[in-house]
Amino acid sequence: EYRKGPYFILSVNVVVIDWIVMLNYINDEMRKRKDVWSQSPSSKTANENEQVAERKRWRLDLNSFRMTKLEVLEQVLAWLYHLNWTISVPLCCLFYNYFLKCTINRLVLTSVTGDFFEFGEKKKIFMDIEVTLARHQAAFMLGALQHMRNDEFHLNKKKEEAAEGSEIRGPLLGPILDIDSKDVEVIPEESLPANFENVVFESELPVGYYRLRRALLIDGTFFDEALFQDALNYTEITIEDWDNYQGSIGEIEAEEGVDENDFIGAKKKTQYLMPKSAFVGANMAYEESELIAYNKDFFSVKRRTQNPDVPYGKTFCAWTQFTVYNQGPEGCKMICSVEAEFPNGEPMVARSIKNAMKNGVGEMFLKLGESILKYADVTE
Repeated sequence: EYRKGPYFILSVNVVVIDWIVMLNYINDEMRKRKDVWSQSPSSKTANENEQVAERKRWRLDLNSFRMTKLEVLEQVLAWLYHLNWTISVPLCCLFYNYFLKCTINRLVLTSVTGDFFEFGEKKKIFMDIEVTLARHQAAFMLGALQHMRNDEFHLNKKKEEAAEGSEIRGPLLGPILDIDSKDVEVIPEESLPANFENVVFESELPVGYYRLRRALLIDGTFFDEALFQDALNYTEITIEDWDNYQGSIGEIEAEEGVDENDFIGAKKKTQYLMPKSAFVGANMAYEESELIAYNKDFFSVKRRTQNPDVPYGKTFCAWTQFTVYNQGPEGCKMICSVEAEFPNGEPMVARSIKNAMKNGVGEMFLKLGESILKYADVTE
């Protein structure tokens, strides 16, 4: 069974630990992460003043009481590093042999998963890694195998539906608009809002700019039905209205007396239940969107998403952005990007989180593009 599927098993036995080397390694890694966090401000907080920075340091202290078991163990080992080896080494041996052997072994393996991701990124390989104890490995792999087979079944089913003509809900993108048939002067991409760290999807779409802008911004129907429900199988979906100018944002022309520049800064909240995957159980996502650009040439939406129920979910948030700009008659281009933020410093599994985030967000925006193409020719 294990030889079928896009995965492999790497079995590791921790035979002996050089505690002096390990304590030095743990201390160095924690110091590096704290230095990176303190010296390289996030793109979202680059202009914060000293008062905000001070609150951020307090937030770090408060969050230290909500660390995971492995993070607590890592911090204790970093403290032991500062003791004389005649004290720290016997303490480590005592706790390892009688109390914390499995936990320390898991810490050893988890702390080096970043090397696997670094190797994979160099080879252009994107993957997820799960560290599992031997006694849980069989159950975990069988569960992962079942999930992969279910994904394969659903993928084949969707291909069959596409070949036969899948169910269409109706004209979710709305009617074709006369204004989208006009020639426009295409602006250079340098004039668009800056993307986040990783551009995960970029595509030209055979849909008029004003038609797509209206479908994506006027209300949440397209996201709710075409993307969340049909393409991504999300449930328990709640999409709130824009906090300002609801009903006006997205329209072809603003109402008399309304300045479109005032739309910028409008926000809305969304939440949904994401289905179980091979590595993560079903979990709620909480999203806040902000309109950061809006004019006749392009619009851009920035989102901050949190998944507090996933492992380490309270230590990070995902910043995503999609920008759509006008390319003339019945055409536009969409650029989507993502960046991870760790408000209180990166945990030991930061690279794993970033990798999973790029894969997940990239898949979501790919589904968005496919959904737009699916409804591009549906006008009635």
